[in-house]
Amino acid sequence: GEVLRCTFPLSIGVEPPTLLCNHPLNSSDDMNKDDFHERTLYGLRGFLCADVTLVTPGTFTFYVRFKTGVSGPLHHFIVNPPLVINGQSLPLDAFSCQSHLTRCVGPLSEWG
Repeated sequence: GEVLRCTFPLSIGVEPPTLLCNHPLNSSDDMNKDDFHERTLYGLRGFLCADVTLVTPGTFTFYVRFKTGVSGPLHHFIVNPPLVINGQSLPLDAFSCQSHLTRCVGPLSEWG
């Protein structure tokens, strides 16, 4: 699958944070938006990086937690579902959905 790479600048004398993400670790895991997994950090050209292998479509969240117990802000990302027709992958912009009955899709507050 594709990989989301989160990068953070290295700061001398600061303990590296922990990255937590609610994207499932593999495609057979049940999806639970409240279940955050720690991701391994590694150094790369002056940055700390964590890779999240994208195995399930949906909306997900990650944040960093510092050794002091303080957590950073929540960051959100979207993994698009694959669009395959007759065995051929198509880009999502090849698909459009139009409705004249907008009330059928419900209020925006319930999307997600």
